[in-house]
Amino acid sequence: RAFFRSWVTEWEKELTSSSSARLQSYPVLVEPEGREGKLVARVNFDEKNELLFREIRHLKWLGFEKDIPRTLALVSEEALARYPHAMSVKTALRSYSAVRVLVTPELEPLVMPQLVAIREC
Repeated sequence: RAFFRSWVTEWEKELTSSSSARLQSYPVLVEPEGREGKLVARVNFDEKNELLFREIRHLKWLGFEKDIPRTLALVSEEALARYPHAMSVKTALRSYSAVRVLVTPELEPLVMPQLVAIREC
């Protein structure tokens, strides 16, 4: 019981400290990366939420369903609903990045219409 209470307290602190405004924004964020400041697209999904919904699922299996605070359950349900879409977008961005690295400056004019079409999606 004491371990469960400390777990709840830890997650409640985590949720109040993390910015929930980020979840309300766009599904893909473009942010500068590294010293060069090169722009990189990232999925707007906090991996901690994935951990939360998995832990809550396990707690339900252990019989703690009635003891889980409603706020944690709601965040978990929202994360569970967003998870498949976030992972699909993450995979697509990873594939795009891998292919984009292979396009040399000589080949870029040949594939520019396709690159523009991808950016406009």
